Amino acid sequence: MPPSVDFLAIGDILIDMVVDEASGLDRVSGFKKCFGGAPGNFAVGVQRLGCKAGVIAKVGADPFGQFLKHTLEREGVDVSQVTMCKERTSLAFVTAEPDYLFYRGADVELNEKDISEPYIANARFLHFSGFTLSAKKPMRAVYRAVRIARKHGLTVSFAVNYRSDAWTKLEALKVYEKFLPYVDFILASDEEAQMLSGQDDPAMAARLITRRGPKKAVVTLGSKGALLCEEQRTTFIPAFEVEPKDATGAGDGFAAGLMSSLARGSSLVEAGRFACAVGALVTTRRGAITAFPTLEGVKTFLLHARQKDNSEVGFDQE
Repeated sequence: MPPSVDFLAIGDILIDMVVDEASGLDRVSGFKKCFGGAPGNFAVGVQRLGCKAGVIAKVGADPFGQFLKHTLEREGVDVSQVTMCKERTSLAFVTAEPDYLFYRGADVELNEKDISEPYIANARFLHFSGFTLSAKKPMRAVYRAVRIARKHGLTVSFAVNYRSDAWTKLEALKVYEKFLPYVDFILASDEEAQMLSGQDDPAMAARLITRRGPKKAVVTLGSKGALLCEEQRTTFIPAFEVEPKDATGAGDGFAAGLMSSLARGSSLVEAGRFACAVGALVTTRRGAITAFPTLEGVKTFLLHARQKDNSEVGFDQE
């Protein structure tokens, strides 16, 4: 019998080579090796927030691949579906903005044969990233996984995570359209929501997106907060006041905070506030999972944290 988990994250896990100074890649003098890849970050995030996670992914049979797998194991994430292949482990060079330059290898070798129906059937949630869909073999693997998830009644969440270094917007949109009917939750930045809907206004964009398949849409607004859309009603959640140092992984932390809170029975608005707290905490340290908080850490933060108000962020709710 496959191990039972709350969340399955499918897709790329890779090495983030994060610049050690606020400089462009052409001028930087050093990098810090970090665990990376949105699905892997998400899995670590929900695990730290009290849920059991597993990952379906491909890494190289090399020291970087071993590092990634051992990191997940150390966090308590199930790695029974993380396999190694002859291709080198994928890398992403990350600047402070953040911006990304990808060198892809093992992550694009994930394929339909790597998808186990019994393993997916034993979970409650399936989460995937749009970046994974930018290569044909992993896109087909995710499509199979999503269809299996819906067959067995899992909740499916999709973080758009568009990266221009991987493909064009037109290429991405054609693929996203194929997945939207299978998605319960979609998480997008304001730029991604505009790309999906053609609308500048995030509230209108969210409502339009939910008419195309997803039951709920969440639009992140960076330092302003997030917009939640459910049954065509939108709610604005202001961001928390922190002193940010690095935005790497903040979106993955937000997604982990949102979905883990929903898994514990929270309403969408309660989960949105919790997610904003997680996202804010992630920005206070450099790197991605190095800054991910525990459930107790978020609860402590919420006891004393202050949210910005609408006048501070310049966002008026409709």
